[in-house]
Amino acid sequence: NVPIRITTALFLCVSVRLWVNDMRFEVISYSSKAGMELNCDSVAWLDREDCVSVVLCTAEDASAEAVVKAKQRVGEIMEKIYPCKDGETAEEVCSAISCSGLGGAAVLAVRGSSAVWQCRGSGRIYFFSENGITECSGKEQRAGGKTALQSGDAVMVCSEGFYSHISQTEMDIDLHRSENAAEWLENLLVRQLSESGAAGKSISVLLCMVKN
Repeated sequence: NVPIRITTALFLCVSVRLWVNDMRFEVISYSSKAGMELNCDSVAWLDREDCVSVVLCTAEDASAEAVVKAKQRVGEIMEKIYPCKDGETAEEVCSAISCSGLGGAAVLAVRGSSAVWQCRGSGRIYFFSENGITECSGKEQRAGGKTALQSGDAVMVCSEGFYSHISQTEMDIDLHRSENAAEWLENLLVRQLSESGAAGKSISVLLCMVKN
């Protein structure tokens, strides 16, 4: 059995550095129920051999039953995304993922320098590179795809409670004033805490910085 790191609590922050082939990734995840009775988000990530997989699910509502269901779906989706079976590619698995009964979901699979992603509902992924920021949203046309990563790039997987209180410009500013993923997260959270409306929803985010 492969241990899957699941972030879903009052407050939980997990940070790690890992290698995927010749690329080094700094990964950190954070989840908080903020002012809510339950944390509606569940975030999980798994690193093994040449793959890093990330799954974020948001409950359809704030009921205990919906929150438990979202946590269960994280594990189910992670089992599908890695390892891919019977000749399936990560891209095929991502595109076939069903997120019915969830408020939102975001799935990311990184193998080597290639990242495959899929978003549903309120789930969102941002890619940061020298060419700018690419937003991937389950509510927009870019609900799934594939992109190449290189040293200096960064990825953010986050829930609506996080991205609804911060602009892409602010995300990018905090990224460029940070030397590592942990510092990027700290800068983002300081900005979040300054927003009075940020306490109304669960906040979950996973950050990944690509290094030489």
